[in-house]
Amino acid sequence: LLSSKLGKKASTNLGAIQYSRPDFNERDLDILEHLAKLATQFIEGRRDKRMGKIAARVVSASANAVLAADRKGSIVDWNAAAEKLFGYSQEESLGRGSKPSTISLGTLRVMRCLRK
Repeated sequence: LLSSKLGKKASTNLGAIQYSRPDFNERDLDILEHLAKLATQFIEGRRDKRMGKIAARVVSASANAVLAADRKGSIVDWNAAAEKLFGYSQEESLGRGSKPSTISLGTLRVMRCLRK
């Protein structure tokens, strides 16, 4: 929270610590707060990207069949074990829906069991 109502000093409250800088005005603190938010977003974005890469490596190295579908049911990821289990390559499976016309009934039964 920024506050310039504490006299002529500009201050900011970061968590439980309050910092006062007589040479910073409210605008300076607004700019610093904005820069801190941008830095936080950048750092969190890098962390999320790194975690995504780690998760992708785990999925691709898994001996278990792993597939991911979006909310519409279209397959968006498919690992090598899924290729062996379901008989479709990753290229063949991506973008397919989980409809009986595109995936066998046995495969749908397995997928339903896995959802539970």
